[in-house]
Amino acid sequence: MNFKMKTILYIVRHGQSKHNVLRLVQGGKNPRENTLSEKGKEQARELSQLLAKVEFDVCYSSPIYRALETSEILTKGKGLKIIEEQQLREKNQGRFVGSSVDKHIEAYKNWDELSEDERLDYKLVPDEESQRELRNRAMNVLKKIADENMNKTILVVTHGGFMRSIFTFLEKRNFKERWRFDNCGFMKIEFSSNTFKILDTFKLKEISKEEFAGTKNEEK
Repeated sequence: MNFKMKTILYIVRHGQSKHNVLRLVQGGKNPRENTLSEKGKEQARELSQLLAKVEFDVCYSSPIYRALETSEILTKGKGLKIIEEQQLREKNQGRFVGSSVDKHIEAYKNWDELSEDERLDYKLVPDEESQRELRNRAMNVLKKIADENMNKTILVVTHGGFMRSIFTFLEKRNFKERWRFDNCGFMKIEFSSNTFKILDTFKLKEISKEEFAGTKNEEK
């Protein structure tokens, strides 16, 4: 019998953070004060109940506080080891970290006029991570985690921009489209025969340019 090996990954966005509420660009930096809001903690508890019947073998988490705190809530009482993985951190926003989300969005006002290759390589400032760099990092670390955990079910807690990068790549979507995983949304992905396949999503939606600019649940 030819047994097909596979890994199942639940890739989760963290709960609402305090800087989500303040509409500040967060990125991959990790200020101690930017932990989960009370709403974010409740979102994580609700997701924990939703996934209660899933038998996870291990949890990998971004080391950023808002993700790590979400991981701790999701694994509470389950005896799961949390492995902090630096490559799961959010897109590096460079000097924009800590600035207003609204001003950051305004700086991307010509985004729709760019070609897809231009969007993938676009940087507002030299120390920002491009979408192509983020996508390569995201897919590389997911493959590493999947390869190391064949035939297991893995919980991965990370960030909205990171997840959008994976989704657009696997679903062959254009970066002009504005897809967003809300706080504590997730993707269920199968890895088999060296290929990733999205099986299910939760709290994923495509939003308009106007919604993106005015949302109270910003992903950065």
